[in-house]
Amino acid sequence: MSEKHAVRQFAAELVDGARSGRHDDVADALEVLARSDVPQVHAAVLAELVTGCASLVRPRCPAGAGVFTVDVTDESASRVEVDRLPRAALAALRALLAELGGDGSGRDIQIAIAAGAGPAEVVAAITHLLLWHVELDEAPEAALPPLTCLAD
Repeated sequence: MSEKHAVRQFAAELVDGARSGRHDDVADALEVLARSDVPQVHAAVLAELVTGCASLVRPRCPAGAGVFTVDVTDESASRVEVDRLPRAALAALRALLAELGGDGSGRDIQIAIAAGAGPAEVVAAITHLLLWHVELDEAPEAALPPLTCLAD
């Protein structure tokens, strides 16, 4: 099995575990991944999850949409500066926006930031991407749901 195939399968298993509520299995897998402390592997998993999230967002957007923006709000629906998001969530969000906008180099930069920030940041970025997969999966196909960002 090639490394790329193994990464794709691992990411798919994480998403499946998150969607089906097998949180202990996901946590165990993330612990193993974090202990590996190999930024290239972390980046590959993050890239797969970003691509997966983007594939769930695209069909919900108007045809031809090439620019994607976000509104960040807190629990009370008050606007929040995007730069106030936790570092891992911000990198994951920026990577997703770059992917949606067709900016592969921008996506790769944000993924490298998350992947190189240490095991805790990698797990936090992956956790956000998994959460967004679940939120997108559970929302009606015509709707783009709010995506949750967790505080540090």
